[in-house]
Amino acid sequence: MVRSRYFSTLVAATALAMTLIVTGCHGSGPSGVYTDGTGRITVAFKDGKAYMNLGGMADTDGTPYDVSA
Repeated sequence: MVRSRYFSTLVAATALAMTLIVTGCHGSGPSGVYTDGTGRITVAFKDGKAYMNLGGMADTDGTPYDVSA
Protein backbone atom coordinates (compact mmCIF):
# COMPACT_ATOMS: atom_id res chain seq x y z
CA MET A 1 0.00 0.00 0.00
CA VAL A 2 2.76 2.46 0.93
CA ARG A 3 4.76 1.52 -2.14
CA SER A 4 1.83 2.22 -4.50
CA ARG A 5 1.23 5.61 -2.84
CA TYR A 6 4.92 6.45 -3.31
CA PHE A 7 4.74 5.39 -6.96
CA SER A 8 1.57 7.47 -7.53
CA THR A 9 3.24 10.50 -5.98
CA LEU A 10 6.33 9.97 -8.11
CA VAL A 11 4.26 9.74 -11.30
CA ALA A 12 2.28 12.86 -10.35
CA ALA A 13 5.46 14.81 -9.58
CA THR A 14 7.00 13.73 -12.89
CA ALA A 15 3.89 14.79 -14.79
CA LEU A 16 3.90 18.15 -13.01
CA ALA A 17 7.59 18.68 -13.78
CA MET A 18 7.06 17.91 -17.46
CA THR A 19 4.11 20.32 -17.58
CA LEU A 20 6.24 23.05 -16.03
CA ILE A 21 9.09 22.43 -18.46
CA VAL A 22 6.79 22.65 -21.48
CA THR A 23 5.04 25.71 -20.07
CA GLY A 24 8.35 27.37 -19.23
CA CYS A 25 9.58 27.00 -22.79
CA HIS A 26 6.79 29.20 -24.13
CA GLY A 27 6.44 32.87 -23.34
CA SER A 28 8.33 34.90 -20.77
CA GLY A 29 8.20 32.25 -18.05
CA PRO A 30 5.76 30.48 -15.79
CA SER A 31 3.29 32.38 -13.68
CA GLY A 32 0.41 31.41 -11.44
CA VAL A 33 -0.28 28.21 -9.54
CA TYR A 34 0.11 24.73 -11.03
CA THR A 35 -1.44 21.66 -9.38
CA ASP A 36 -1.20 17.96 -10.17
CA GLY A 37 -4.31 15.85 -10.83
CA THR A 38 -4.70 14.83 -7.17
CA GLY A 39 -4.34 18.36 -5.82
CA ARG A 40 -1.62 17.30 -3.37
CA ILE A 41 1.34 18.83 -5.21
CA THR A 42 1.34 22.52 -6.09
CA VAL A 43 3.89 24.95 -7.45
CA ALA A 44 3.24 28.68 -7.32
CA PHE A 45 5.35 31.18 -9.27
CA LYS A 46 5.46 34.65 -7.76
CA ASP A 47 8.00 37.50 -7.88
CA GLY A 48 10.74 35.42 -9.49
CA LYS A 49 10.48 32.55 -7.01
CA ALA A 50 8.86 29.13 -7.11
CA TYR A 51 6.97 27.97 -4.01
CA MET A 52 6.39 24.20 -3.89
CA ASN A 53 4.02 22.25 -1.64
CA LEU A 54 4.33 18.47 -1.63
CA GLY A 55 1.35 17.16 0.34
CA GLY A 56 1.90 19.35 3.39
CA MET A 57 5.65 19.91 3.15
CA ALA A 58 5.94 23.46 1.87
CA ASP A 59 8.84 25.64 0.72
CA THR A 60 7.89 28.85 2.54
CA ASP A 61 10.97 30.83 1.46
CA GLY A 62 10.63 30.07 -2.24
CA THR A 63 13.35 29.08 -4.65
CA PRO A 64 14.67 31.49 -7.29
CA TYR A 65 14.46 30.22 -10.86
CA ASP A 66 15.87 31.29 -14.19
CA VAL A 67 14.22 30.97 -17.60
CA SER A 68 16.67 30.74 -20.47
CA ALA A 69 16.21 30.07 -24.16
